[in-house]
Amino acid sequence: MPFGTDKIADSSGKVSENVEKLSETTLALRDTTAELAEFTNKLNQTMNKLTIETSGLKDETHELRNALKDLSESMLIIANIVKLFGSSPKSVVSNLGDNVNKIVSSFIPKKDKSNKPNEE
Repeated sequence: MPFGTDKIADSSGKVSENVEKLSETTLALRDTTAELAEFTNKLNQTMNKLTIETSGLKDETHELRNALKDLSESMLIIANIVKLFGSSPKSVVSNLGDNVNKIVSSFIPKKDKSNKPNEE
């Protein structure tokens, strides 16, 4: 064999091995890129869903704030009523209940006591 032929054969074999490895790496990279594209697509879909849900949460948060504001105003009114009566909330509720009972009973016709037989 002429001088250097062995080196050329070795180099040619190494080039073939490297080309084969490069081909395998390219195939693996193509598969990984496809998986990454699929993952990115799913991630975008999830982000879109989260955006929609976040928008709904903003609306619900706004409604909740309004409800809490109404509740706060109602509690302030109740506190003012309690101060007005100068009593504890429990006695105010009891007094209001008594007053409602008196008002309701004033509309109920009273029985005529003159029709009762005299037991004496």
